[in-house]
Amino acid sequence: MYEIEDIEKYRDKIDKKVYRFNLEAQEWILVNLKKGTVGGQHYHQGIARLKNPEITVFVSGKIEYTLKDLANNKIEKFIVDSPKIIKIYPNVFHELRAIEESFFLEPYDDESEKNDIIGEIVKLIKAIADDWRIISDLEKTSASKIFHPTVIEEEETRQFVNDNEVFLIDVDGKIIGIIAYQNKADQFYISEFIIGKEYQNKGCGKQALNLLLEKIGNSKSATLRTHPENTPAIITYLKAGFKIKGWKENCYGDGEPRLILIKGE
Repeated sequence: MYEIEDIEKYRDKIDKKVYRFNLEAQEWILVNLKKGTVGGQHYHQGIARLKNPEITVFVSGKIEYTLKDLANNKIEKFIVDSPKIIKIYPNVFHELRAIEESFFLEPYDDESEKNDIIGEIVKLIKAIADDWRIISDLEKTSASKIFHPTVIEEEETRQFVNDNEVFLIDVDGKIIGIIAYQNKADQFYISEFIIGKEYQNKGCGKQALNLLLEKIGNSKSATLRTHPENTPAIITYLKAGFKIKGWKENCYGDGEPRLILIKGE
């Protein structure tokens, strides 16, 4: 998840007053956290060169780090005294709390700031039948060529919740999607997976899928279906260990094909 290095490693061998860092950043920013304030509260996908890993030159002060590895939900806390070099690797959510007033330097470029930083932490909340309207609204607003709504009306949505293990996908208290599965005799079938449009391509789907896979475990295989043109979802599934195993025409009676994916055969 991280590395802590002694800053002396970077001291210039000739000019002992200088520390040299070989990073081709557009600029460096100096961050100041007052005592008791909190910073960070995000993670990086590792797309941008300067954020794989994210490097912080901790100049002065004392900071408590809270890290969460999004791959396995492992949480770790530790305190760092300056001066140090901190390296945080991709897909590790990190929060910083200043125990003393602290200053640190970070390399900065537009690519890192615009394309790689993710500020949301996802939680799964068990749905009940009375959540039918939330589920129905997500189904209706997500309808498109590549997504065929499973349920819309109240009675069928309530029945869907009763027949499946359904979870609401929560980000900072807002429900942004759903994910559901059926525990079949020989496999776990992921029967529904929706992320609201404004939260797509932000890593929320990846987090939700990993949380669900952690819940169901690996005692038997997991399967799902998705449209062959749903490229972002397919990439997420492949990275999570799914493999494409088949193709079904007119899968849901909407005239569109679906890919069949499986994990853990």
